[in-house]
Amino acid sequence: PEGFAADFLITHFFNPPRYMHLAELIPASTTDAAVLEGLESFLVTTLGKGVVYAKDFGKAAFITKATAQLMRDFGSTPAPINSWIMGMHLESLGVRMERHCANALATAEFLQADPRISWVSFPGLPSDRYHALAEKYMPNGTCGVIAFGVPGGREKVSAFLDHLKMISIATHVADARSCVLYPAGTTHRQLTEQQLEEAGVGIDLVRLSCGIENAADIIADVKQALDAVLPSNN
Repeated sequence: PEGFAADFLITHFFNPPRYMHLAELIPASTTDAAVLEGLESFLVTTLGKGVVYAKDFGKAAFITKATAQLMRDFGSTPAPINSWIMGMHLESLGVRMERHCANALATAEFLQADPRISWVSFPGLPSDRYHALAEKYMPNGTCGVIAFGVPGGREKVSAFLDHLKMISIATHVADARSCVLYPAGTTHRQLTEQQLEEAGVGIDLVRLSCGIENAADIIADVKQALDAVLPSNN
């Protein structure tokens, strides 16, 4: 676009380290519209809009996509210290996953047995529609994430989350801590109830990622929160 210099486009709209070689080819003070339109087109294409990486970059497709697109969106090219921390934690991943899976199964069984819960989705349960596939492909455990329904509408579900004491409300999963999220009230709150149902995100859906705490503590926290908002008849 006319009036913008090349260094402004490179420095302010894109990640400088990846495109510093452009500064050697194009004078920073260049304001020629044709040159800048070509530069802008190159940068936008490189960032993944309209490009087929396997076709356009061959053997370098993965690393090009990782640095040009995924690093921008997700930070998938970590700094050295982050890489070291990740590698250190991966050493104990196998042991932690056993605990994640065991805790999730115990919690899912508790939820399934509680008449106040509308439904439970966890492939480790024999009644789950994906249980056979889980047994075939993941015989040593599935995951630590459970989805279940808390009846009563948005207010009841939000109140349930508010009454949790040990379990944290967070958008991420697979933490050492147990984390819970109400998608219809957070990540998908902009959707109507019809749109939520069409997306498979019901207004009663709660997502629980079981951490590596004691399973009895996770279940106790869920139970006391349920008791606070949905008193049992027993």
